[in-house]
Amino acid sequence: MVGLKYKEAMTHFEFCPMIKRPCKFECGQNVQSSDLEAHFKECPKYSQPCPKCETDVLVNGPNKEEHDCLSALKIEKLALEQKKEEYLISLTGSKSTLNLKCLEGHKMKSVRGSLIP
Repeated sequence: MVGLKYKEAMTHFEFCPMIKRPCKFECGQNVQSSDLEAHFKECPKYSQPCPKCETDVLVNGPNKEEHDCLSALKIEKLALEQKKEEYLISLTGSKSTLNLKCLEGHKMKSVRGSLIP
C-alpha cells in the first residue's frame, strides 16, 4: 500500500480479500473475505432465512435448529406484542390502549392495521 493515495488505500482496505474482518454472524472469529464460504459451512451462528416463513434458522453447529414455522411465527408474534406493549407503556404510562385523535379532534380507531376516523 506504499505509494497509494489515501482514497485509493482506503478503497483497497475496504475491498481487499486478504484482510481479516469479524464474522457478520458475530461468532467471534475474524475471517478473510476469500475464506467466507468455507467459514460459513462451519460457523455455529450461521443462519439462513426459512423459505416458507423467512425466520432466520441456525444451520451449523451444536445449536442447529430443527425448524417449525408455526412455532417460530408464534414466538415472533409474542415478541412483537411485547414491543407494542412496551411502546404503549412508554407513551401512556399504562397498559391501556392508545387513544389517538386526528388534527381535527376525531377519535381514531384501528381497522386491519390502519387508523381511520
